[in-house]
Amino acid sequence: MKNVCLRISKQFLLLIIVVLTIFGANNSFAAEKSIVGKWQTFNEEGQQTSVVQIWKEGDEFRGKIIKLMNTAKPPKDVVCAACEGDFKDKKLLGMTTLWGLKQDGDEWENGKILVPKQGKVFNCDASLSPDGQQLNLRVYKGSPILGKTRTWVRQPN
Repeated sequence: MKNVCLRISKQFLLLIIVVLTIFGANNSFAAEKSIVGKWQTFNEEGQQTSVVQIWKEGDEFRGKIIKLMNTAKPPKDVVCAACEGDFKDKKLLGMTTLWGLKQDGDEWENGKILVPKQGKVFNCDASLSPDGQQLNLRVYKGSPILGKTRTWVRQPN
């Protein structure tokens, strides 16, 4: 009886080790909890417009355009014609359009985002979907209640 219990215990322990190894080695089972990465953006009609790379710099998160889609001109020639100030007529490719987001638990707050089509800078807050594959950006002037939510989709790195 003692040998049977010992054999079952060893088999059970081996099973636990195998399961933990499989789940630990494969990150697809765990939701991504960071906004760092590449994100596909969309316009209000649902067309892909760009890919934004988000990174952490100090205690804030920033993002820049690394790819443009559906443009009349070659992407390298597209500028922010509607923008004012420092952004006026600057090339969109490589432009930092998201800055100042600071993490507060499972949310990112108090950021700024440039919407090139409008040429305006808005406030923004962000949160991740439960699976970490969608970034929900609340874009607003004044109060978040009066803003719009834009959803970006995580891209493979």
